[in-house]
Amino acid sequence: MDALQDRLIRLGNAVLESTRFGPDATIDSLPEWSSLKHVQLLNEMAREFGVNIPLEDAYRFDSYHRLLALVRQQVGVATAAGSSMLPDTIGKLFQHQVARQPGAPFLIFPRDGTSETYQSFYAIVCAAAQQLAARGLVAGDRLGLLAPNGPEWIACFLAAQLLGVAVVPINPTLAPREIADLITHAEPRLTLFDRQLVYLHTQLQQQLPNVQMLLAGVVSGFGIEALREQREATLPTTAKAREGDGAVLQYTSGSGGYPRGVVLTHHNLLQTASALVNWFGLTGQSRTLCMLPLFHGNAQVANLLAPMVAGGSTVVLDSKSALTSFWKMIDVYQVHWTSVQPAMLSALQSFRLPRFDRSLKGIISTGQALPDDVRLKFETEYQVPVYQAYGLAETCAFACINRYPAGLRQSGSMGVPLPGCEMRVVDEEGNELPDGQTGQILVRGDNVASHYHHEPALTEQRFRDGWLHTGDYGCRNSDGHFYFAMRLDDLIERGGEHFYPAEIENVLHACEQVVTCVALGVPDPILGQEICVYVELQPGATWMEADIRQYLITHLARFKQPSHVVIINQLADMKTWPRSASGKILRRKLREHFLHQHLSGDKSSAKPTARSTVSAVGMPRH
Repeated sequence: MDALQDRLIRLGNAVLESTRFGPDATIDSLPEWSSLKHVQLLNEMAREFGVNIPLEDAYRFDSYHRLLALVRQQVGVATAAGSSMLPDTIGKLFQHQVARQPGAPFLIFPRDGTSETYQSFYAIVCAAAQQLAARGLVAGDRLGLLAPNGPEWIACFLAAQLLGVAVVPINPTLAPREIADLITHAEPRLTLFDRQLVYLHTQLQQQLPNVQMLLAGVVSGFGIEALREQREATLPTTAKAREGDGAVLQYTSGSGGYPRGVVLTHHNLLQTASALVNWFGLTGQSRTLCMLPLFHGNAQVANLLAPMVAGGSTVVLDSKSALTSFWKMIDVYQVHWTSVQPAMLSALQSFRLPRFDRSLKGIISTGQALPDDVRLKFETEYQVPVYQAYGLAETCAFACINRYPAGLRQSGSMGVPLPGCEMRVVDEEGNELPDGQTGQILVRGDNVASHYHHEPALTEQRFRDGWLHTGDYGCRNSDGHFYFAMRLDDLIERGGEHFYPAEIENVLHACEQVVTCVALGVPDPILGQEICVYVELQPGATWMEADIRQYLITHLARFKQPSHVVIINQLADMKTWPRSASGKILRRKLREHFLHQHLSGDKSSAKPTARSTVSAVGMPRH
């Protein structure tokens, strides 16, 4: 087996290199490679496993991809980043790395000035698992987590994975009503709140008196100080999880404007993380920076699980200080990789902070489309490549990504599918479209979830014929690169946060002062999009713009607050809604109206007041 392991690792290294160039490249395209050596290895492995590779294909990287997949199926050995075996659950992966390299660095927390090895943090995770088990959590249950990036979040996340408990990451900046609705839908056995969220915890306890909720502090036993004191704890014997079990219940917005819970399995998450490891060649010496909030799927996969697959380490930043300390943290901790949202790149440029390090190899940009001019400006100023990725909650945040190294990227493209993932573009009838034509993007593969929690009708609608129907429109070129066009449901993308107009519209429609309203995303140079709300008030209504803002503040999260509020009744150039022949309000006409007023500098038709101007400028950005 040792000889087989050695050859598999060598084959894995070949595949690792090949993923950087795509299946259509050839070994000869790399002058530093010994073509004969790799062809001999390929043929040797092919004969052993009964694979017939025609001579003309022996130099194609695609042959390595297919052979490695077959080898893994037959002997259960993974070769990502030279590892001898990829366990089938997140908990087993963590235990595997603890056993393999107990003293290796795992997590660094600059805010607390602490760091943990795999072994030291495993003791903390076991203590957290004991606390969860003591409160009745067993395999198949769910755990809600509302906390900022920090040791408590990660310890409870990994403890849940060891127990076979699915984690429900919750954005703590949501409004209490939104969190209550989400908890009610997810049905977690226990929900943990960061110790600083006392007010939110109290409010939700009053709204949901029958739901078990705790503050993660010393008293409950979930605070990091308490967990460190329980380092002698052992893993409960009830701990168990399987590859196909749900590991994370990741919430996203549905087309109706309500949260949808995506059930992501251990297999989904680990295969996606492993694909990223192979793509960028992460190793046990690789270090990533986690600056995105861990309740986002891309942070869980790119900044926590991928480094764990590689046996590397992660610097975990509190998202509140992540931007202002970005370059300092990169330099001090010699970080190699990080992932951001496009709005962060614009913000980093606006701070005009200098770069001192020479360790950063690249930045992954996810969450929304990355304007090419933003990327080019950032790369020119900081001399570090940015790799655009595309994905959804349903695909573990990743489906395709720019080719690595940087010279293989195509301008404006969101890249090519990751290994183990397929993408296609179809018309309204589901027929695959030729290259260059725009249609709906479909995805399938190891990274794709199979269903929504408690949503059979939506599951049937979105997951059909073996493909996830994303609702996103785009096209593919002849080289296999995908380009994003638009979102079918007019999803608003503000600074990396995604939500549907209906989430704002439903709140306003519940108010008796409002006849109807439309929320839409409008261009913003920093956040990508800002929110504009057009509102028609009842005849004789006394509300002004400030009243609408105040109403929304009490019902919606801060990042869903509009920067622009337009009251239709007060417009000089639009007395009625622009509608289609079927009577539907035309959002594109409203967007054109907004852009005309703001680009032309003619504000007279909107009649903004001094109060509204201050509100728009002073609105805090999430």
